Amino acid sequence: MNDSTSDPIAEIRGVEVSPSKKIPFELYDKKSRKTTKLADLSNVSPMKGRHDWFGFEFVEPVFVSTIVVDAAGYDYKDCVFKWKSASTGDVRQDDTRFDDETFRITINDFITEFSFKPDRKYIGNPQIASVSAIGFTLSDFHEERGKIGKIAELRAAAVRDAQATISEASEAEARLEEIEAEIQERELEIKTLSTTQTTLESELKQWKEKIDSAERELATSRANIASLESRNETQEATIKQREAERDSLAKEIASKRAELKALENDIYLFPSELGEFAKRGGADKAFYWKLTAVPLLVLTAMAGALLLDAHNLAPILDENENARVFSIFVTRLPYVVVATAIIGAMYKIAKVLISEIIRIDTQTRGLAKLSIIATDVSAASEDGLDFSDEERYHLRTGLKMDLLREHLKSYIADSFDYIASDRIKSRLKFLERKRIAEAEVEDEVEGEEVVDETVAPTSQSDNPRRRNS
Repeated sequence: MNDSTSDPIAEIRGVEVSPSKKIPFELYDKKSRKTTKLADLSNVSPMKGRHDWFGFEFVEPVFVSTIVVDAAGYDYKDCVFKWKSASTGDVRQDDTRFDDETFRITINDFITEFSFKPDRKYIGNPQIASVSAIGFTLSDFHEERGKIGKIAELRAAAVRDAQATISEASEAEARLEEIEAEIQERELEIKTLSTTQTTLESELKQWKEKIDSAERELATSRANIASLESRNETQEATIKQREAERDSLAKEIASKRAELKALENDIYLFPSELGEFAKRGGADKAFYWKLTAVPLLVLTAMAGALLLDAHNLAPILDENENARVFSIFVTRLPYVVVATAIIGAMYKIAKVLISEIIRIDTQTRGLAKLSIIATDVSAASEDGLDFSDEERYHLRTGLKMDLLREHLKSYIADSFDYIASDRIKSRLKFLERKRIAEAEVEDEVEGEEVVDETVAPTSQSDNPRRRNS
């Protein structure tokens, strides 16, 4: 195999291919032009760069691989190249960026002419130093083409031999990889089985320990279940007892709440009525104010009409010196009488309505003062006295009713005496009798509790009567 591939390789190495070189200046046409002289590398004459086409022509088609334009001052600028293909006759175009002090473009075609156009440079002094077309002349290309064909044949033969060798090596490598993979798979299976055996043995030992532990826990759980069942029966009995007590307490709380609600309604009776009275008085005052607006508007209109007529009458007297004042007075007298009557009636109505509004406001403030007086008097009277809530309520209600009764007479008499009131006296007597009766009941209850304690002592919390009291 090595012998078959060594001959083509040696032959390929023996064939020498000439590299591409710069096209001689003799092949350029119109050598006298200044632009064409840029290609004469033996006598280069740089030109000032401009944004215009620099054209070059050949006397015969040449194979150009690369065109290189040496320049200066074209940093970050582009250059457009055009060339005419000798094989197709088409004019092709491409652009390139200025790099390493050159514009370089690849052609790889037979051309008869080419040109380039740099970008416009506004700042600086750009220069075109030289132009080089690199490739082969027509005679050189024919000579090298024969060498290239021979190299291609030798290369194809070498490639075929190399591919055959590579194919055999690949097949051998594939077989080797399959064998190695199979060996690794067998080793892995052996290792897995060994690990599985060790794991199963460990799990078997753990399961035996778990079974023993579960049997012990089962025995303990059965004993706990029996104990819990006994405790459950006890708890159920206790729950039933607590539920009965809860129902009893709920009924008692509902009764006390109803009683408290009734007491609160009784306590706040007078303030709620006072608020309703004030609300009603405010509504009446608003209604009377609306009625008062009518006569006030009429009074305003009549006053305005009288003033307007008097103003209109003044020019007549000033312009006509012979005007009869008495005749005018007699003529206007009915109008004045009617207007006076209307003004008087409207004034009377407005006065009555405003007086009613003032009266309602006075009554409202008077009743509010009564409430304030009743509260202050009751608070001052209770200072230092050990009154219960019920006694305090009865006394406060009596005082408010007496003050309200006196208020309805439009005044409070100077001879009014809180202690001399028959209502207060009767309430004090009632409360005194009630207090004596409650004291007697408490004494009886305490005597019964002393007897019970000598026979069978019990805690205070177990006595329902004591708890309710």
